[in-house]
Amino acid sequence: MGLDNFFTKECAPGEQAPVVTIDPPANLCGGIFSGGDSSFRGKVYNDFVVRVTDVSLYEDRTEPDTVIKMADSMAKWISANPGKHFQNQEYDCPIEHSEIIDLERVFRIHGEAGFSLVSWY
Repeated sequence: MGLDNFFTKECAPGEQAPVVTIDPPANLCGGIFSGGDSSFRGKVYNDFVVRVTDVSLYEDRTEPDTVIKMADSMAKWISANPGKHFQNQEYDCPIEHSEIIDLERVFRIHGEAGFSLVSWY
């Protein structure tokens, strides 16, 4: 089963969510319906995220405060594993260290801007 994840912010009627800029742009795996700074192919990263944060990317909705805590957990992993990739057991492919840094950055920036993470599969 596929999984794409999107960051979204609830707004009042007639309001528009602020544009979040990731600079430099994140280099995360995208899918048919995802890719870019506000979405990514979740199934590629779920094994890492669950092991490091204890939160699954398959959750229907993850609130901004939890998104920030997830970024904190990823930052701790990055500090404890400088330059190391993560061997994804689910798909037998590595997640490069630079992707993990980008994943943490995207989670932190969106969480701090009040965005939730939602799943689509």
